[in-house]
Amino acid sequence: MKVDVEELGACKRRLQVEEAPEVVTKAWEQAFGRVQREAKLPGFRKGKVPRSMIKLHFADDVRQEVARRLIPDVYRQALAETRIEPVEEPDLQEVTLEENAALKFAAVVEVKPAITLGAYTGLSFEHAPKAFEDREVDEALTALQEQHAEYRAVERAADPGDLVIVDYTLTPEGMELWARMCGWTMARAHARSGDRIGIASYLGKSDTFDNAVAQFAVTYADQNERDYAALRSAVEQGRIEAEMGM
Repeated sequence: MKVDVEELGACKRRLQVEEAPEVVTKAWEQAFGRVQREAKLPGFRKGKVPRSMIKLHFADDVRQEVARRLIPDVYRQALAETRIEPVEEPDLQEVTLEENAALKFAAVVEVKPAITLGAYTGLSFEHAPKAFEDREVDEALTALQEQHAEYRAVERAADPGDLVIVDYTLTPEGMELWARMCGWTMARAHARSGDRIGIASYLGKSDTFDNAVAQFAVTYADQNERDYAALRSAVEQGRIEAEMGM
């Protein structure tokens, strides 16, 4: 393995990583075996699809399996070799992954800053307690009450904020109602968060959390696109069935 480290700033490093072709080839062979054991094609029993058919119909699955396992392993080895301890997930860039060729990628990571302590003993200061408004106290108490609330069975119609357990049978005609219920439930769940004052105090003024959430959103969207592409490919190849107009 080859690893070059570039310092992009006080708290950011760029790792340029390259793994040998033989390691990639071995990972590809292992991925072929895993995919072959689960592969299904008309005319073949599960796990008995010939290797030539795997290459023809499941090439994308094999490549995704290699990427899912090999890249994280190589990245962890690169961190151990360079003794870099990132504080968040890497931003992977310029990934090159092909069978019988070297794996190459760049990983940009945030690291802890190197801090040199100055004179910190013998200092004096005055504590100025923050004056809280009654509104802020009430909000904090309400949040604590909600976090420690206990649900009890009641004999009445459901009200906003209640936990409702429903047994139902889903039919095509009820899909729209089901989707509305899911959306409402998720909105309520995401709206119930921790104490905003405590969270803001914990995060401080750093933009690390903001950047992490933004990066997660972008990564999640990219993953959704990859999942859709894989699903569409599977439908077009006849590996799964899809029914339109449901």
